[in-house]
Amino acid sequence: MGLPQQGAIAFAGPGGTTATIRRLLHERPDAIATTTTQFDRHGFSIGLLLTATDTPALARLARAARSVRPLTLALDAGAADFVAPPVAFLRQLARDRGLVVYACDAADRGALVLPRDRVPAWPPVALARVVLVANLQGLGMSLREVAPRPADFAARSTTRVNAAHYAAMLSAYADVCPPSTPITVLLTGVTPSRVAVARTLAEHIVQHVRGRNPLLLDPRAAVRVVVTPEVDTGAFEILASDVQRRPRATLHGVCAIVLTTEPVVSIRPATRGRRQRMHPRPALSAWLRARPAALVVVVPRDAPDRAARAAVAAARAGIPVRVVTDPGRGPGSALRAAARAVPPGFALLIGTPTSDRALIHALGDLGTTMRRAILVPVRGAQETQPVFYPADLRGALARSSDAAGGELRQSNLHRIIYLRTDEDTPRASQASGRVGSGGGSRLRGT
Repeated sequence: MGLPQQGAIAFAGPGGTTATIRRLLHERPDAIATTTTQFDRHGFSIGLLLTATDTPALARLARAARSVRPLTLALDAGAADFVAPPVAFLRQLARDRGLVVYACDAADRGALVLPRDRVPAWPPVALARVVLVANLQGLGMSLREVAPRPADFAARSTTRVNAAHYAAMLSAYADVCPPSTPITVLLTGVTPSRVAVARTLAEHIVQHVRGRNPLLLDPRAAVRVVVTPEVDTGAFEILASDVQRRPRATLHGVCAIVLTTEPVVSIRPATRGRRQRMHPRPALSAWLRARPAALVVVVPRDAPDRAARAAVAAARAGIPVRVVTDPGRGPGSALRAAARAVPPGFALLIGTPTSDRALIHALGDLGTTMRRAILVPVRGAQETQPVFYPADLRGALARSSDAAGGELRQSNLHRIIYLRTDEDTPRASQASGRVGSGGGSRLRGT
């Protein structure tokens, strides 16, 4: 399939995900496999499977088996399936050198519909590639026959699955992939009679990715479509491969907010023979260098000229900007005004930006991958800025009475992940330990 030799690879899709990982582990014995949701107790059946009832025991087993490959790690909650280790464990696992494979929605295998309020539980790490697996053996069958929960399709049990169903499903998955991550679509069950359908789907998925909103999702993400008649033993054939030159790194789907009562730009005195030039103040300059997909700047009511200057600075950087005036109605008014100005669908980065552009991009990339986590950077023993808020909290921030958003964070402690910025080990905090921890809970709920 042309997968990376190292890094994190997430597998999701309606049918064949577990079988594909099993094939990968057979061919790549250097890999480590785990899950972000759950998988069948008879799941991969390749290499060594290590399970434990709690995270410390699983960590000890993983260290003891460090040289064993392929290796699969999961928690045993005593239920029908094994479940995901907690976020901190998965992040530590990703720091180990080698290939880490994540089963991201094994609980939904066979689904041809991706509900609007759900996305695959992408792992809390930077992804080298996402693999979407779709089994074409369902062509011609009824929706009721291929659905994991037949009752969902009782009213449409006679509707036959066709190429349009697969096209819609693959489009939905592509739209919830991490914004800039390369995508491989693996179509299994592609017998000679289904080759034409596979070619149609390959053309569709490439065109769909290229047509994505560049502010929310990267339309230049690498796309590859691979087909096989039988995932367990069949040969892989590349049906389409489209790689485009990437522009400068942009935080797709992220809107940065500049809350300031200080001048956002300054004017350097004109020198003889030269035009007067405007220069952003440090906060705005740092955000412009980080290149968020959009920018909201809040200016004081008594300084309307700053709005034009901020707009000019953002326009020169090629970043869409909305400038709003602080209504001055008590604590939190600036934050509420800014949140209301954020376009729908955008996540938020709020606070004074660090000069470390890599950290800002790490926050944005990880946040838009996990989608529901609040990310708080930590240096030493102190929380720092900026803080990442997922898109679904924009409305709550627009109603917040707290100028720093702390009130909202207190009511969403289960969604907070602390990211250490001064060392590689994650903060072992009570909040981050609860996010996606064992006992049957899933990362999709974080």
